[in-house]
Amino acid sequence: MQTLSAKLKKELDEFVERNDFARLYKGYEWRGDNWRKGFTSILKLELNLARKRGELDKTDVAAVLRWGGMRNLNFSCPERIKLSGKNAALDARTLQNNTKGLGPSSISRILHFSFPESYGSLETLAVRAFGKDGARWIRLRAFNHGSWYIPKTKN
Repeated sequence: MQTLSAKLKKELDEFVERNDFARLYKGYEWRGDNWRKGFTSILKLELNLARKRGELDKTDVAAVLRWGGMRNLNFSCPERIKLSGKNAALDARTLQNNTKGLGPSSISRILHFSFPESYGSLETLAVRAFGKDGARWIRLRAFNHGSWYIPKTKN
């Protein structure tokens, strides 16, 4: 397991000291969904997908992609996909190998909404802020070719 450098630990500690995470959470909004409204869109997706215990169908995948703002739902996947909820790398690989047209953000969102207690999501905005072109805390980069995205291959 890789450990954090002393420099990065110091930067992260300073970041935590400078930011009020409760305020940031309460101020978060995505397409009209926010804390004041109870994050109803997020909650609906989490409840719908989590109750399926990793047994997703094509309509579940499309619902996550629509929530994420995917402009065209030009993707393909089998009618049913089974995820374990126990191994993020294996579940991500299952989605990657059984779908076409989904990038890292979409795959991580599907995992998050399917198992919200276990998986976070890899958001493009976070990669822009904390990745190679931002704070440099993570080894990823986002690109903009009409819209922001994280490429499928390591960059």
